[in-house]
Amino acid sequence: MMDGKTLEDAIRANPDDDALRLVYADWLADQGDMSHAAFIESDVTAARHPATDPRGLPAKRRRNRLWRRHRSEWKAKLPKLSGVVWGDHYERGLLSHAEVQSFALFTQRHGPALAEHTHLTSVQVPWPIQSGAVMGTVPSTLRRLELVTKGFNSPRAGRLLAQAPWLNQIREIEVRGSASHLPDLLASPFLGQLDRLSLEGVRLDEGRLADILALIPRGLRALRLYAAREHTATRPGWREERAGPPLQASHLQCLLDWPGLTDVTSLNVGSNSASEAVATALIGSPKLASIEHLALPYVEGGFPFAAEGVLRPHTIRLSRNAMEDRNAEEFVDSSWLGEVHELDTAGSPTNPGALRTLTNAPFTKGLRCWWNYEGTLDNLARHFTLPNLHALSLTTQERGNAPGLQHHQGLTGVRYLALRGRPRVLRHANLPTLEWLELDISPDDPILQTLRQAAWFPQLEANGGIDLL
Repeated sequence: MMDGKTLEDAIRANPDDDALRLVYADWLADQGDMSHAAFIESDVTAARHPATDPRGLPAKRRRNRLWRRHRSEWKAKLPKLSGVVWGDHYERGLLSHAEVQSFALFTQRHGPALAEHTHLTSVQVPWPIQSGAVMGTVPSTLRRLELVTKGFNSPRAGRLLAQAPWLNQIREIEVRGSASHLPDLLASPFLGQLDRLSLEGVRLDEGRLADILALIPRGLRALRLYAAREHTATRPGWREERAGPPLQASHLQCLLDWPGLTDVTSLNVGSNSASEAVATALIGSPKLASIEHLALPYVEGGFPFAAEGVLRPHTIRLSRNAMEDRNAEEFVDSSWLGEVHELDTAGSPTNPGALRTLTNAPFTKGLRCWWNYEGTLDNLARHFTLPNLHALSLTTQERGNAPGLQHHQGLTGVRYLALRGRPRVLRHANLPTLEWLELDISPDDPILQTLRQAAWFPQLEANGGIDLL
């Protein structure tokens, strides 16, 4: 039988092989490390199901319970390296993400240690600033590269990074802040495995967009053009977030002229605004027929769901598009939305009438919603009575002790609930079937003591069904 070091090396050589991770878990159990073994087994099982799939909830509960109990112990076993901050991200049972201060530290000074002793799949690092900084050792498990703009940037940063042979491992690149170096990077002959590209906080320019698209290797499956959002101070301490710069007809034409678009199954242009004409052209283009997951641009007055579309997406993100009665009726009646089974309205104000219409649509097995603090949680609980709704994600600005979900039975079938905002509204909720709860709070938040007064909360917490983000 292989020893632990041999198994770890085998996993690093074959990072996509779950069978090796399970063999490693068995070996850990044989050594008496039952907790770590159970954690790996649980996370491998959980990863086989989508986030909102109830079949994966028992494994997630067990995984989270073990992680909270042993996180410090397991992270203490990782190499202590200057300029390296280990994240709390794990992938199928093994810690997977780090932030590194520079490429010189990542590939040269700490490269051998990271390659030999970790299972790193994702790293955040600034663009390189000196020649040769990228020409070192990286973990064979590395798949995701997050590039950020910090301080001085060499005008040759993209060309410097493009020379790195280890780019042939990279499947996903996220660029934050500036895309000025991206064309040079995409020209690298080593990016043949790239299948996901995300531009975070980048203002679109049609010439730059055309250059970027022209250099993307064929086979890209997911494209995220997430423009910089605009913020307006409406009162002291409060910022109103608005959609970013418009997605112009010329931007859309650049996208439609790109041959690789036919390979893309996930398209996110959600932080951009668009005219009704551009939005209509977007959903009406046959070149987008392969899209399964779509984040829509913001259209003032509501997205034109009544327009003829050729897309058949499985999931839709509304991206701050308001859902009034008319918009919801158009959404439900749209022929091109007939295959939607999950709707994400996070950031999209939705009135009670629209809510009633949406809950009678066939996609209500999975729904993410945004609610304000004017009683819409009460309307939510009154109207959500369909038995097939099992996954719900809410973003709320509820600030007081409003009854919210109190005394209503509409959510008694929900098994997965994610809440962004203050969770005080859950104190009186009737959630006997809940198996998984995600809360956007820290473990030491005093609101947890309030929630423990709810009849359903202590058992859920004991089962590891609470995920604090």
